[in-house]
Amino acid sequence: MARVHPNHRTRPRRVGTITICVLACLVIVVSLVGWITRDAIQARRETKIRLQMIQTDRLLDAGILRAARRSENEPEYQGETWTPSLQLAGRDAEAAVTIRVADDETTVTAKMGIAPNITSKTYTFSSSIQ
Repeated sequence: MARVHPNHRTRPRRVGTITICVLACLVIVVSLVGWITRDAIQARRETKIRLQMIQTDRLLDAGILRAARRSENEPEYQGETWTPSLQLAGRDAEAAVTIRVADDETTVTAKMGIAPNITSKTYTFSSSIQ
């Protein structure tokens, strides 16, 4: 008769235990990679919005300067909608500056971006000369 080695029965248990440990480690690693990827994507979106806000500020400044110069050179100037061609992060960006002049008050609104990420800033100033 053949004798069964005493360690013969414990071997399948060890293989099963090791497999469970390896699977648990894989789940942890995949979870960490997913979490890091999600955070990286969110940070990228936030950076793009910040860049767009800075660009919107610059567009508003250009609109204010444009409104002041046009009001100075054209006494009957009532405003306009100016749509400059701009690029943001290497891509064409939709941009518009709305200028309204009424009752010695000028309002300039700059909008930039594509829905749902549209940034907008408005500035109102007195256009009367004192």
